[in-house]
Amino acid sequence: MKRMRRPAFAAVALALALPLLTGCGAGFNASQAIPFTNQEGVNAQTGQMRVLNAFAVDSLGSDNLGAMSFTVANQGAEQDTLTSVTVLPVQAAAATITGDATIAPKAATTFGYGNGPSVTLTGMAAKPGTFMTVTFNFQVAGSLSMKIPVWAPSGVFKEVTPNPSISPPAG
Repeated sequence: MKRMRRPAFAAVALALALPLLTGCGAGFNASQAIPFTNQEGVNAQTGQMRVLNAFAVDSLGSDNLGAMSFTVANQGAEQDTLTSVTVLPVQAAAATITGDATIAPKAATTFGYGNGPSVTLTGMAAKPGTFMTVTFNFQVAGSLSMKIPVWAPSGVFKEVTPNPSISPPAG
């Protein structure tokens, strides 16, 4: 009779110890429970249009210029165009799109890097370490508002610069 209790005791002990051994007892602060994205910006979606990894970079110069970087992914079957980007007046005076802002169906376009389209912010008042509210206005998908982080032009953010053809505001 004594021998039958040992296997039962061992089975119960193993069943109780199993969650601790598998990491299930790590709680809410376990590294697997903390959300992480390998990016510096934020994502949002309206209709079939997804704005990915959106952020702004302040030039930190006396010209009060800034630039935005983001990718627009069109998941739809028809092309769409980013017609404008608006910002709160207390954060920047205006946002100007340069280049072709048409996004083909089932394709993506990155703004703010290389020779592609760009968005330059004039009268930039938002500073690095803060967020600014921007609204992306699409011809078909409509409007999408989101808060994006503002970064200083260092490290990987040095590549995101205002379009040189945009003049700083007078004054």
